[in-house]
Order: sequence, then C-alpha cells, then structure tokens
Amino acid sequence: MVALVAAGLALGAFVVVTDVRGRAEASRAADALSTAHAHLDRVRAGLARDGTQLRASNAEVQSLDTTVSQDKASLGTTNAAIASTEEGLFFGGYDIAALGSCLGGVTQALDEAAVGQTSGALSSLGSVAGSCGAAKQGGG
Repeated sequence: MVALVAAGLALGAFVVVTDVRGRAEASRAADALSTAHAHLDRVRAGLARDGTQLRASNAEVQSLDTTVSQDKASLGTTNAAIASTEEGLFFGGYDIAALGSCLGGVTQALDEAAVGQTSGALSSLGSVAGSCGAAKQGGG
C-alpha cells in the first residue's frame, strides 16, 4: 500500500510539474503571439503610410505627364509657327541665312550701345551691313 501511495504521489507530482511546465509554455506562446501581433500592427501602419505616399506619387506623375503632353502640344504649335514663318520669309524673297547674320549683328550692336560702347556698336552695324542688304534678294 505504501508503494501504491508513493506511486500516486509520484504520479501527482509528475502531473503538477507537467501542468506547471505546460502553463509556462502556454504563457511564453501567448507572449510571443502578443509580440507578433504588435509587430504586425506596426507593419500594417507602415504599409498604410507607404500606400498613401504611393498614391500621392502616382497623382504627381499623372500631373507631370499631363504637363508634358501639354508642353509637347505647345511645342508642336510653336514649331509649326516657326516653319510657317520661315516659309513666308523664303517665299517673300528673304535670304534666311543673311537675315540671321544681319539680326545677330544688330543684336550685338544694341548690346554694345546699352553698355556705352558706341564705337563698338557702330563697328558691329558696319560689319553686318552687307548681310542686311543681302537679306532681301534684289536689294529690298
């Protein structure tokens, strides 16, 4: 009987130790789960911030894309106007290269005159007089 009581006590002690270990393991698992949930909440918050930033960046890209498209259209219109002007000058009898040289010299002369270099301005005008005369074919 003593052996039976001793076996019962040993079994009881084993059950208590196993129960304590089981509760400790369950407590560690609950703590780990709580930590994992907190980490998951931080990751979700970060993803939400990143999503907001991504949407803002996409909106900015779309806005810039629209601006680029508008600039391309404006550039196309400007190029067409330049081509039309060049064509008008060509058909009007103007030598575009001579006209460009003439206007370059006149611009330089105006720049020199603006800073008080009158003799330089007169020299610049004199150096492009031939180009200015040749700009209109036939001396016009």
